[in-house]
This record gives sequence, structure tokens and C-alpha cells, in this order.
Amino acid sequence: MELVSQVPKRDLELLSELSLLDSFTIDDANQISSHPDSKRRINLLEQKRCLSVISEAPNRYQISSLIRDELRSLLANNAENFKDIALKSAEALKEKYPLKALELYALAGNVESATTLIMSNLQHFLLSADMELVLKWAPFVSMALGGGINREKLVRAYGLLGTGKFQQVKSTLREIESGLGTSKESEVIANDIAPLKLYLEFFSGNFERVISDYQSVNYNSQNESFVHRAILLSHFYTLDSANYLRYYEAKKISSFVPSAPIDQVYVNSFKAMGAFLTGKYLQANEYALASCQIAEELGVEGSYFPFEAAFILMDTSLEFGDDEKSQEYVDKYLPKAVRYSQFPWIAALYSKAALINAQSGEIHNALLLLKKGRDAVDSPLFNSAITFILDSHELIVRLPLGDMERINELLFRLSQTDSVKSFQIALEIMRNPAQAETLSKGMLCKTDQDVFRRELMLATALVDNKRKALKHLESAVSIAVPNGYFRAFFNLPPSVKNLLLDLAASSPTIYLENLSKAIRTQKINLTVGGSSLDQPLTKKELIILRRLESGLPLTQIASDLSISKNTIKTHLKNIYRKLDSDSRHEAVIKAKELMLL
Repeated sequence: MELVSQVPKRDLELLSELSLLDSFTIDDANQISSHPDSKRRINLLEQKRCLSVISEAPNRYQISSLIRDELRSLLANNAENFKDIALKSAEALKEKYPLKALELYALAGNVESATTLIMSNLQHFLLSADMELVLKWAPFVSMALGGGINREKLVRAYGLLGTGKFQQVKSTLREIESGLGTSKESEVIANDIAPLKLYLEFFSGNFERVISDYQSVNYNSQNESFVHRAILLSHFYTLDSANYLRYYEAKKISSFVPSAPIDQVYVNSFKAMGAFLTGKYLQANEYALASCQIAEELGVEGSYFPFEAAFILMDTSLEFGDDEKSQEYVDKYLPKAVRYSQFPWIAALYSKAALINAQSGEIHNALLLLKKGRDAVDSPLFNSAITFILDSHELIVRLPLGDMERINELLFRLSQTDSVKSFQIALEIMRNPAQAETLSKGMLCKTDQDVFRRELMLATALVDNKRKALKHLESAVSIAVPNGYFRAFFNLPPSVKNLLLDLAASSPTIYLENLSKAIRTQKINLTVGGSSLDQPLTKKELIILRRLESGLPLTQIASDLSISKNTIKTHLKNIYRKLDSDSRHEAVIKAKELMLL
């Protein structure tokens, strides 16, 4: 039975006018509809379940699928009416949703308006990573740009880049360059090719080469200049290459006033990276969330999606102590990176997923995720800068295991960046806590987070000197509050956590109350010197216990520690007895409750 026959005629006219939209607001309806009382009618149609609210603030409506399908079939039989509604809908959407408007102009057969819309939203058109769309309109875009086969190939190359078809982009660029002459037009096309080459270098992991060539690119317009520079700058920042950039260039981008919604994606992404690298995680999270949300709303995809912002959302959520939210971002954005062959981001997002698992005690899973990341970028095509991301995260995952052989191997092959040097100093402080204050002077602390980590490290090393340790804890807390740091305090040894609880009791603030409450909910029974075990674990037993957490087989643990299988069984028996447990899984859980892990 036809559902539309049950809808009053006047309501049916309103629904027909809105039927080409996937969803709409009251403002959209008022702009498209010829009915002056569309708001009241939409509310009535919602009550009759002819349409439903799919989002709020402002309310966004969607016509029932069955009714919408019938209405579209009826419209298809009335060419003039269909064309009129398609054009009205396109006009209503072209400012906020140009790609949807483009589709409607095409349905109405209005190629001229469609081409004009593309040219005024060329960034948006290319950044959609919709190769079918790019191929369909490339000839028209080329013609609007002045015509010529090279221009058409260039448009296609940008489309291919968005979908991650990097080899095809290289092939297309070679075709273009082989046909270039010495004319002014050829010079312009050569300049347009330059950003594509930089992208290809970036996705191969040749970050330093991109940075050195970045300044030489000659952009043709303010919008093109901004978009290319903002995306590439965000990429560099994410991969800790900010020190290579000239300050005035960064300043130029950060002060840019967006002229179109698509620009907001990269403005917010760039601001997120600036905040993130200076340790201002609350600001970084806010900007990153805005960047990703706008990108999704506008349909930005592929290479042009702000994966740097997605990475920040994972990292900051983890630091805020929201593991579940951080994992949600991994589940959402990692498959997208894999789908479009975003190799640097594949490595970065796998690394972050591994860290999430490590923080929750799933060391074995964390190492498996790092292996998946390595397998994904295991090719001579990729620069070692990509594997640097995985190696640096593996350092963090391996540290609790005390696996110094692997840690030293990673440190040997890692580039001597500021962060790696700081990590080496941290290891030396762990070995020589008495020299902590002297050694810490060698740490390069350029950001709030650098100082925060140093203060926590000193509090841990000087825990036997309560006055000094508390001073460093107070300093760490003063940095943590405005930046949103939280998780790092959970990773402190039991004795330092006790001092933190003392600090919360003597100087209560909302932040410290929340932090101490979170620590206490772990149901930990601590003494000043360590755990509440009647018989504390020996140093060797603690080392073995950390290895048990990783899920490694006993034979491998014995081999790594250069002890026999019988010796490790004896240690294991003592661990089970002291922790009152019957299995390695139970022992690990009990150890976490006692904050031994």
C-alpha cells in the first residue's frame, strides 16, 4: 500500500519539496519550501512519524525512508517539478554542503551552476577523496581553469592523492612533466605540481626533505597557499619536526582568518598541534575535536583528513584518564588511515593503540599492535622516520618490563632527538637516583609537558626526602591542572602515590580530590614503604612478575633473564605464594591491585 496516499495533500507538497535532501533543518525547509508555516507542519509530521529528529541543536530531520523513496519515484515522473526542487535544494545547501549541492545541480542538468560551484569550492571538491566525483567533473574544472590536457591530469592527480593511490599520482605527474614546455602556463602547472610532490614525500616518510623543500614552493593564490601550508605544517608538527620550521611561517598560518568552512578543518588542526606540542592538552583536545567534527560534516576524506587531530584526540583522552574514549577514536580513525594508505598515520595510530593497551596492563596486546604497525609500513619505500614513531612508543611499553636489552637496541637505532635524549637521562636517573637533581639539568624542557615529566621523575627519585619530593609533586600538580594531565599520576610508584594522597589531604582542591579519589578506587592498601604484603617480593621476583604481565612464555622469560627453567619455576612458586594466587593471570591482577605493576 502506498504510504504517500495517507499523507494530507499540503503536507505531501512540503515533503516532496524536501525529499531530495538526506536531512534538513527548519532553516533549510524555510529556504526551499513555498509553505510559510513549514515549522508547524514539520512538527506535526514528526508526531505522525512521517519524519524523525536525527540530531539536535538545531534539530535536524529526516523523512521516513519508505515515504522518501515513494516521493522521489513520483518526482522522477515530473521532469519540470523535479528540476525546480533540485535547483531550490542546491541553492539552499551550496554554502554549507557544496558537494551535496553539486550532486543536486547535476541531477537538475545545470552544468554551468555545478562548474561555478566547484570552482568556488575547489579545495572542498578535491579534498573529498571521491575519485568518481573527481573523474566526472575533471574536464569541466580543467576548462574553467583555462583548458588543456595537463590541467585535467592535474585535477585527477589531486583526486588520486586523496584516495591514497600514490603510485598512480607519481605516474600522472611524470606524464604531466614530460609534456611541459617553457610557456607561462607550463610554469603555473609546474608550481601546482610542487605541493603534490611534497605530499608524496611526506607519505613516504621523507619528513626532513619535505621540510627543506617546503619553503621553495610557489603557491598561486591565498586559499591554495593556506590549505597546502596548513595541512603540511600540521603534519610536520605531529611528527615532532616543529623545530625545523621558520617561526614567521607558523605565525602566518595561525593568524589566518578562515574564509570558508573547509578552512576551519585545518585552522583548528593547526591550532591543536600548536597547543599539543606545548603541552596544553585541554586546548589541544578542544581544537582537535572541532577539526575532526567539521571534516566529517563536510565530507573531507583520504589523505586530506586531519589525522593529526585524530591522533591528538587519542593521546589527550588517554592522558585525561578516559581509556574508553581513546579506544573509540582508535576504532574510528585507524581503519580510515589503513583504507587510504596513510602510512605515517598508520604507524602513529597503531603506536597510540599499543599505548592504550599498555596503560591498562595488556602488555602482550600492546606489543602485538606495534608489530602490526611495523608490518604495515615494512617496505623499502618508506623512510626510517616512520618506524621512529613505532620505536619510540615501544620504548614506553618496554620500560615497565625492565627489558634493557631491547630498550638499548631501540635507543641505539633511534635518532638523537630531544625526546630520546630525555629518555636516556630518565633511565640514568632510575639507575642513579642519588644523582637525580644533577642529571635532570641535562633534560631539555621546552614545553609544559617536558617540565611536568621532569618534576614527576624527580619526585620519584627523591621519594626518601619527603620535603623535596613533595615540592616536585606540587610543581607537577600546578602544571597538570591547567593542561588536563591526569593519567601520568597513576603510573607513579606506590610510595610516591602516598605522598600525592598526603598532598591532597593537606592542600585540598577539586583536582586533587578527584585525583585521590581515582587512586583510592583502585582498592589499594598501601604502607609508606610499599605494598601490604606480609612478605615483599624480591627484586628478581618483581622482574619476573613484569614479564608475566607481557604474556611471554616461561621459556622465553628464562632465556631473556639468563636463568634455567627450573629456577624460574621456583621464583614463580614464591610469587604465587606471596600474592596468594594460583595462576599467572591471578598473580598479575593481584599485583596491579597492590600497585606492584
